[in-house]
Amino acid sequence: MAIRELQVRSDGWGCEESAALLRLARVLARAAETFEDFDLGFAWLNSPVAAFKGATSMSSRDKEFGVEFVMDVLGPVEHGVFPLCI
Repeated sequence: MAIRELQVRSDGWGCEESAALLRLARVLARAAETFEDFDLGFAWLNSPVAAFKGATSMSSRDKEFGVEFVMDVLGPVEHGVFPLCI
Protein backbone atom coordinates (compact mmCIF):
# COMPACT_ATOMS: atom_id res chain seq x y z
CA MET A 1 0.00 0.00 0.00
CA ALA A 2 1.50 3.29 -1.07
CA ILE A 3 1.53 6.28 1.24
CA ARG A 4 -0.38 8.20 -1.43
CA GLU A 5 -3.25 5.69 -1.17
CA LEU A 6 -3.76 6.74 2.43
CA GLN A 7 -4.59 10.23 1.24
CA VAL A 8 -7.14 9.31 -1.43
CA ARG A 9 -9.19 6.50 0.18
CA SER A 10 -12.75 7.45 0.98
CA ASP A 11 -14.55 4.09 0.82
CA GLY A 12 -13.22 2.59 4.07
CA TRP A 13 -10.71 -0.16 4.68
CA GLY A 14 -11.05 -3.91 4.28
CA CYS A 15 -9.51 -6.42 6.70
CA GLU A 16 -6.38 -6.96 4.61
CA GLU A 17 -5.83 -3.24 4.09
CA SER A 18 -6.38 -2.53 7.78
CA ALA A 19 -3.82 -5.19 8.70
CA ALA A 20 -1.32 -3.72 6.22
CA LEU A 21 -1.86 -0.25 7.66
CA LEU A 22 -1.27 -1.53 11.20
CA ARG A 23 1.93 -3.30 10.09
CA LEU A 24 3.14 -0.06 8.50
CA ALA A 25 2.36 1.89 11.67
CA ARG A 26 4.23 -0.66 13.83
CA VAL A 27 7.32 -0.51 11.62
CA LEU A 28 7.30 3.30 11.43
CA ALA A 29 6.88 3.63 15.20
CA ARG A 30 9.69 1.16 15.93
CA ALA A 31 12.07 2.83 13.46
CA ALA A 32 11.31 6.28 14.90
CA GLU A 33 11.89 4.92 18.42
CA THR A 34 15.14 3.20 17.42
CA PHE A 35 16.60 6.28 15.75
CA GLU A 36 14.98 8.69 18.23
CA ASP A 37 13.70 10.69 15.28
CA PHE A 38 10.85 9.99 12.87
CA ASP A 39 12.66 11.39 9.82
CA LEU A 40 15.81 9.34 10.48
CA GLY A 41 13.76 6.19 11.02
CA PHE A 42 11.78 6.82 7.85
CA ALA A 43 15.00 7.43 5.90
CA TRP A 44 16.47 4.13 7.20
CA LEU A 45 13.32 2.26 6.20
CA ASN A 46 13.64 3.64 2.67
CA SER A 47 17.39 3.03 2.28
CA PRO A 48 19.00 -0.19 1.02
CA VAL A 49 20.02 -2.38 3.97
CA ALA A 50 22.61 -5.18 3.79
CA ALA A 51 20.45 -7.42 6.01
CA PHE A 52 17.79 -7.26 3.29
CA LYS A 53 20.29 -8.04 0.52
CA GLY A 54 20.28 -4.44 -0.66
CA ALA A 55 16.49 -4.03 -0.61
CA THR A 56 14.80 -1.45 1.57
CA SER A 57 13.14 -2.36 4.84
CA MET A 58 9.89 -0.93 3.51
CA SER A 59 9.85 -3.56 0.77
CA SER A 60 9.33 -6.17 3.52
CA ARG A 61 6.44 -4.45 5.28
CA ASP A 62 3.55 -6.07 3.39
CA LYS A 63 3.60 -9.42 5.17
CA GLU A 64 3.74 -10.16 8.88
CA PHE A 65 6.98 -12.18 8.58
CA GLY A 66 8.58 -9.23 6.77
CA VAL A 67 7.57 -6.88 9.58
CA GLU A 68 8.98 -9.26 12.19
CA PHE A 69 12.25 -9.46 10.24
CA VAL A 70 12.49 -5.66 10.15
CA MET A 71 11.80 -5.57 13.89
CA ASP A 72 14.53 -8.18 14.44
CA VAL A 73 17.03 -6.05 12.51
CA LEU A 74 16.05 -2.90 14.41
CA GLY A 75 16.84 -4.58 17.76
CA PRO A 76 20.62 -4.66 17.24
CA VAL A 77 20.54 -1.29 15.44
CA GLU A 78 19.03 0.22 18.59
CA HIS A 79 22.19 -0.88 20.43
CA GLY A 80 24.58 0.47 17.79
CA VAL A 81 25.10 -2.79 15.89
CA PHE A 82 24.34 -2.61 12.20
CA PRO A 83 24.10 -6.24 11.04
CA LEU A 84 25.27 -7.15 7.56
CA CYS A 85 23.05 -10.21 7.55
CA ILE A 86 20.79 -12.15 9.87
